[in-house]
Amino acid sequence: MKSTSALIATSIALIVAHACAQPFSGPSHYPVGSIADSIAVADLNGDGWPDAAVTLGENSGELAVLAGDGAGGFLPPVTYPTGPNGKHPNGVAIRDLDCDGRPEIVVANGLSGTVMVWKNLTTPPNAIGPTSFCLAQTISVTGDPFGVAIGDVDHDCWPDIVVANKGTQGIDVLLNTTGSGGACASGTLSFVHHFVSSSVPFPLEPILADLNGDSYLDVACPCAVLTGEVVIFSNLGAGPGCAPFGSPSVISVMPGTYPRSGTAGDFNCDGHADLAVVSNNASGQVAILISQDNGTGVWQFGSPTLIPLSYSFHIRSADIDGDGDVDLAVARTHPDHGNPSLLTVMLNNGAGTFAEQPGLGTVTGTQGVAPVQLAFADLNGDTATDIILCCKNHHNLVYPGDVTVFLNDRPVQLDVSFRPKRLRLCSHGNWVTCYVTPPGD
Repeated sequence: MKSTSALIATSIALIVAHACAQPFSGPSHYPVGSIADSIAVADLNGDGWPDAAVTLGENSGELAVLAGDGAGGFLPPVTYPTGPNGKHPNGVAIRDLDCDGRPEIVVANGLSGTVMVWKNLTTPPNAIGPTSFCLAQTISVTGDPFGVAIGDVDHDCWPDIVVANKGTQGIDVLLNTTGSGGACASGTLSFVHHFVSSSVPFPLEPILADLNGDSYLDVACPCAVLTGEVVIFSNLGAGPGCAPFGSPSVISVMPGTYPRSGTAGDFNCDGHADLAVVSNNASGQVAILISQDNGTGVWQFGSPTLIPLSYSFHIRSADIDGDGDVDLAVARTHPDHGNPSLLTVMLNNGAGTFAEQPGLGTVTGTQGVAPVQLAFADLNGDTATDIILCCKNHHNLVYPGDVTVFLNDRPVQLDVSFRPKRLRLCSHGNWVTCYVTPPGD
């Protein structure tokens, strides 16, 4: 049952870069706990509606799962204690790791130095309950694991886990050895651990994308240091079961700020992944890095385009207005809980440049809770991209944290143009790269 905004001590303003006022309705609030740190959204129980997994860190040490209600909101959470080995869970990702058709939940636990894999036991389309997930595996990675991402980094057709570890200053790569040769059959989850050191301290969030056009997933990590750098771990392409990453390279993105979060997407529609990175301080910025051919067929990033946007905490990319271009949404958290926190949406003009138009579609609640992460999903089946925020209690006040939803009311524009796309298909353990181009090209 939805709570009223009066129950939530939050101050969220939605600023939308679009010529149409009020393109989003909300916010609607769904309490989860005072220290909500991270969120991931996917259909966990096979009923066709997106569900949310939220980590509750510090005081509680729990994983909360909220089932989607199909009407644009969520049911009350079901919580799973993360136990003594799950202190301060602060990163979460969702993916089917054992190929049984049911996605697992992966949690990175700061302070305790562990990664937890929660196996999905639901029988679609049954409701989510106390026995829907069990702790299948706890993997020690030492240090202070923070953000987590999932993707096939060694080309064996099985999704692997990549964790940014700000304690050991590098990335932990957990290669999925549950199956072999791409055979799709459920089994006991198993992983092989590799660690790759970073040359820059405090990597916070792993971004998985093919950054150089070789069809292998690379990793980019914003690092929370005043030098304003992003570390790139290029995939060696060594093949199944092999350590996938070599020594990292460093990109200076926004000196004098603290990069906090990043996202990858094809911002200029050239078929190659670009990056957007945000920094979380008063002089914060959004840095747009467009991938370019250096003249030898190798793709690398050009000089960043910087857009001032103070107190930017978390960024994600998706087609928000349905025009086929990748847009950006930024959760902005002010360090003083007496000031408003913001969600800023920036629409892409199709050439990889973004702009916001302050003052359009502003929705303000009360004070106290700030958005720390965001995700996208179509929560009500209208084909529009809705925005889901994980909102954290400021300074352990008495008010609860929550999941906050903004429903996208913008009429969907169908993109019928042809644009080059690069697809990777897996068949019997082999990866094939396909290029889809306009007719006549």
